[in-house]
Amino acid sequence: LADDSGFISYLLLWAFTSMVFFTAAHNIIWPYALSALPAFAILTVELWSRWRVALPINNTTVDTSGTVGPRLLAASFATPLVMLILTAVYSYDQQVLLKSSQRDTAQFYLQARPSAASGLYYFRRRYYSGEFYSAGKAQVATINDVERLHNNGVVDFFVIQSDDFAEWPAEQRAYFKTAAQFGEFVVLEEVAPPTTPAPQPSE
Repeated sequence: LADDSGFISYLLLWAFTSMVFFTAAHNIIWPYALSALPAFAILTVELWSRWRVALPINNTTVDTSGTVGPRLLAASFATPLVMLILTAVYSYDQQVLLKSSQRDTAQFYLQARPSAASGLYYFRRRYYSGEFYSAGKAQVATINDVERLHNNGVVDFFVIQSDDFAEWPAEQRAYFKTAAQFGEFVVLEEVAPPTTPAPQPSE
């Protein structure tokens, strides 16, 4: 393939840079791949338009300089097909592909929260996918915030790895119940503090 203008190289860099870059991200959300889709579309059309098969015509050979060979053309069509297959797998079960997307935890919180005032807190680590799928409700909290949140008058939710929760003091673990689990992450729902019985009037 002759590419004197560098256009094909530019399209290849555009198509794969964002995918390679975001693969290293701790958590992944689907819009990360959107910037590569136009490049894949243009690249496929461009390669198709350049493709010609070299066949003898009147005992002469067609000049194939600047054209695309069958293998490269096949690869250009196979790449979008692989992407469609991965999209289908992701739609069926995202945990197969995404190492720590917080889509499920955030969606569970949105469905289970008793009111819009209920907070969603990820323990010690910020997850951008949690913020994305919870419409900005997700925040970061540490063990030092648990007591304050328990006394804020609303039912809050914590997302924490099960090993980390086992290290909490027993008193603070008693503030929560396990509401759901997604892989290594546990969604904790705050248990309302017990109501102190009103004192009975003395006779």
